[in-house]
Amino acid sequence: MKIAASAARGLEYLHKEKSLEIYMDFKASKILLDKDYNPKISELELAREGSKGEKTHIYTRVMGTMGYVAPEYSTTGYLTLKCDVYSFGVVLLELLTERKTIDNTLPRPKRVLVSWARSRLKDPKKETTMNDPLIKEHCLDKGFCQALAIVRNCCEEESDKRPNMEGVAEAISVIATKNYNPQEDQDNTESSRKRKRNKVVDRE
Repeated sequence: MKIAASAARGLEYLHKEKSLEIYMDFKASKILLDKDYNPKISELELAREGSKGEKTHIYTRVMGTMGYVAPEYSTTGYLTLKCDVYSFGVVLLELLTERKTIDNTLPRPKRVLVSWARSRLKDPKKETTMNDPLIKEHCLDKGFCQALAIVRNCCEEESDKRPNMEGVAEAISVIATKNYNPQEDQDNTESSRKRKRNKVVDRE
């Protein structure tokens, strides 16, 4: 989450009014880590200047990596700041699930990561089954579901429904810096169960 938060801050900086640049082809391989796991976004020379005002898009031929490209960009060629938001959502989904954006070795319904995830993101019962099995025992459902909520918002098919990178970066930073206490969560859950049992007894 700290790596994701720093990457989000990098995109947020590009989207600021002074620079107003669209990264265009943001993906996991563009995030470089130093020996202390501090992330740096590479290949900024590929970024494209955005237009100011309401029409924040430029028309260009479609360039990007399959699986990360926002749907409106792949179909119309219109590149906007919200395309970066979509791509970031895909990268975050990769980090949480440890799955490739496109994996042709899987059955057809599971090949495209975002398509596979969309139906699960609509069902709270399925959300916690999406996480990377290698981090499952170290990952608390509360923080994981909050991160998935960010993915769901970033990967909205309609660009107008996606948040801006400033909001995404802030939300990710909260998850990255918040100290979740597993024992505290377990105690709160147990207390809630006891209260429910007591209410049932009182009614009887």
